[in-house]
Amino acid sequence: MTFIKKYTLSLLLTLVVVFTLPLAGRAQSITSYEQAIKKADAQYNTGHFMDAKGYYQMALKYKQDDAYSKKRIAEIIDKMSQQMDKEDEYYDIIDKADIYYDQNAFDKALKYYRDALNVIPNDDYAKGRIAKILEMQANEQARLQNFKKQMADGNSYLEQNRFDDALAAFSMAKELFPNNPKPAEKIKATKELKADYLNRMKLFNEKTEEAGRYLLIKKYSNALKLYQEAQKLFPDNKEVAAKIAELKPMAKNQLAFDEKVAAADELYINKNYAAAKAKYQEAEKLWADNSYPSEMIAKIDSQLADQMKDLDKNYKKAIASADSLFKLEDYESAIAEYNLALTLKPNEQYPKSKLDVINGIYTKRKEELQAQYGAIIKKADSLFAAVAIDDAKKQYELALSIRPDDQYPKDQLKLIEAKAAELAAQQETKRKYDALVAEGDRLYKENHFELAIKKYKEAQLLGAISEYPAKRIKEIQLVMVNAEKAREIDENYNKQVLLGTRLKQQENYVEARKAFAAAAELKPAESMPKDQIAEIDAILLAKEQQAVIDAKFKAKIKSADSLYALKDYENAKLAYEAAAALKPNEPEPKKQVAKIETIQFNLQQEANRRKTYDAAIANADALYENKRYEEAKAAYQKALGVKPNENYPADQIAVIDQTLKKLAEENARKFQEAVVKADNYYEQSKFQDALLQYKIASSLKPGDEHCASRIESCNTEIDAMLRKIKGEYDLAIADADKLYASKIFDKAIKGYRKAEKIKPDETYPQEMIDKITKFIEENSVVDIINTPTTIDNGETKKFTFEPVKITVRKYNYILVRATNLDSGAGKLLFTYGSDKGKNGGFVINLIDEPGSHDYLIRVGNQYKWFSEDNNWMTILTQLGNVQIELVRISKTN
Repeated sequence: MTFIKKYTLSLLLTLVVVFTLPLAGRAQSITSYEQAIKKADAQYNTGHFMDAKGYYQMALKYKQDDAYSKKRIAEIIDKMSQQMDKEDEYYDIIDKADIYYDQNAFDKALKYYRDALNVIPNDDYAKGRIAKILEMQANEQARLQNFKKQMADGNSYLEQNRFDDALAAFSMAKELFPNNPKPAEKIKATKELKADYLNRMKLFNEKTEEAGRYLLIKKYSNALKLYQEAQKLFPDNKEVAAKIAELKPMAKNQLAFDEKVAAADELYINKNYAAAKAKYQEAEKLWADNSYPSEMIAKIDSQLADQMKDLDKNYKKAIASADSLFKLEDYESAIAEYNLALTLKPNEQYPKSKLDVINGIYTKRKEELQAQYGAIIKKADSLFAAVAIDDAKKQYELALSIRPDDQYPKDQLKLIEAKAAELAAQQETKRKYDALVAEGDRLYKENHFELAIKKYKEAQLLGAISEYPAKRIKEIQLVMVNAEKAREIDENYNKQVLLGTRLKQQENYVEARKAFAAAAELKPAESMPKDQIAEIDAILLAKEQQAVIDAKFKAKIKSADSLYALKDYENAKLAYEAAAALKPNEPEPKKQVAKIETIQFNLQQEANRRKTYDAAIANADALYENKRYEEAKAAYQKALGVKPNENYPADQIAVIDQTLKKLAEENARKFQEAVVKADNYYEQSKFQDALLQYKIASSLKPGDEHCASRIESCNTEIDAMLRKIKGEYDLAIADADKLYASKIFDKAIKGYRKAEKIKPDETYPQEMIDKITKFIEENSVVDIINTPTTIDNGETKKFTFEPVKITVRKYNYILVRATNLDSGAGKLLFTYGSDKGKNGGFVINLIDEPGSHDYLIRVGNQYKWFSEDNNWMTILTQLGNVQIELVRISKTN
């Protein structure tokens, strides 16, 4: 606005001196003094002072000494001078307002624009700026509220594992505030969580599918193990939990079956066919559907049948083989052959005697091991203490094979199982801890500080494994604090630099120097403010010393030429402009500035096209990801308009067209469903529900006549119901207000409570009840009870008080504040009297709600109250215990 002010300041003198220019045209229509005066007065009276002055000057041509015209001209010049003073004040204020406006300091700018309006009311420029600021502030507030909502929705969706919805919400938040880092961080974290979730889901599906295949072949223990592994991935999955519960008894039975089969197989290997057959038969009873035991029984029967065909030969062959194995001390294999010989000829003594010999050998070995039992146990204990779990287990098992009935090795083996589980759990905890710390370190390096803190805190929850997470958290918090301080310094620094630059451009070098000095104090290491201060000092000095100006001009031109040669156009332009500011009459800097501006314009045009295209594509992609297909299509078309030869926008438009077609079909189905629901509600007179469904249908198919008609009908029905309720409420309020005006407060309260039940959202009834209660409290005559007093069910308590003055008895109310200590609707029975005896009473039905409640009783209308000097009162409780906080006698006028 400064150029306007400069122009206005010189305008008055210019117009006074050079007003003769337009007179030639007007002089053609003015032919006399009277005509000139008439025209001049008309313009003067309507406030067109410049035109009026011209006509008065024309009148002076006809009457050179006309006093009236000279007086009017003097008045006009005085008025214009006053107007100029106002305009000077106005433009001084507007200049400040514009500076703050350009700095986005809108609150300060708003104040100065309003101050300007106090000087020149109704000024369009100031009013326009005020309206723009208020609009921007309102839009900014709405945008901030929407941003917070989108972030909250995104977090809520994340908790529900609705990752795509969360991404859409966070993307919307990012679109609202592109420079806010929070949405981008949340988007990245959401994508990572989604990837992790999908990986776990993939593994979960693989585990459950494999478990299902094991179920088909009835491998219950294998299936159980896989379901348990799947449950670790998703602990809350109810279907897997049900499968595990179902399979546990079946797997237990299968394990018993496997033990029987293993024992039978061992006997079969040792060719003890009779004992093996018995074990296979026991296994067959545990799992009738498994064919293995029956197959092995058939195999044993077949082998025995083959052996019986040539009994003597096979017997001798078995004995020979057994004796050979016995000599080689392969006792296990020898046992198998002797068992086969006994199976063939059960009554033969030789194989029995040989088996006894082998058993004796085993017994002797066992006795030798028995002698070593203590040493074995000691070794096992030592290994266990050293946490050599596997080696300790082998020693305890060896000890147990020596003494099967000894409880100690059994107990130790159980402890080993527990210790192994504990070590496995510790190892798993350490694995999780290491993974969380590694993820925290990664996020820290990528400056995702809040996400990193979250990971470190999760690591801390696993136990005090290391102080590393706490140390990292403190480091991050310090970094964040320092970053915030640095951001504040940067912001203040940039404001001062911007202000200094603007003031410098306005040639206000003293104030500009102050701004750059303030910037230099904020950032002492930055050279730019110091350079600016030095330059300003040089400019100030240059005004006194032309030689210095010339030298500086040459230096600037040289610097600008160097920068121009290096294609540093922006700094070159600044240098040329600085040179032009030093010597405004020199044409070369201006030519160079114009040349640079042309180059910059061409570069900017190309950059703008690329930026516009990239922005359109980014916007279109975001809209597409958020499923806002129509807007996305328009954005892709905008991108095509900028770069028609690009394939990507055209491909995306084709995809969107297909998607929109599918969506249209889906919307048609949803529309029909909504209309059916709405019609059903409408037929049932459920107009609120019907209205909601019709609106849903109308949003899917705008302009549908049936929906529009039904919406109008529903609104009519709802309005009718609301009017009916309003009428009942107004009637109840009117009745209550009459009772209040008549100071019949107890009935007025009942009336207000009735109105409150009709329209619970209205505050007026409770306000009036509070007003009555306050009035009664403030007009206290005497407190019968003013400290909490408990009266048990069926108990009567008596209280005395000084008789109320007869002049106020007819206007007495009793305020009771009580808490029902038991559930249910209890009662309070009040009796009052004098020294002569009982005179009257009243009953209070307690409200069946928790907390303290006030009850108001008008006793002044009871004859025995105002006619007798009542000085005592009893209270009896029924149907529950009651605490009474207050019994107060009050009066009205």
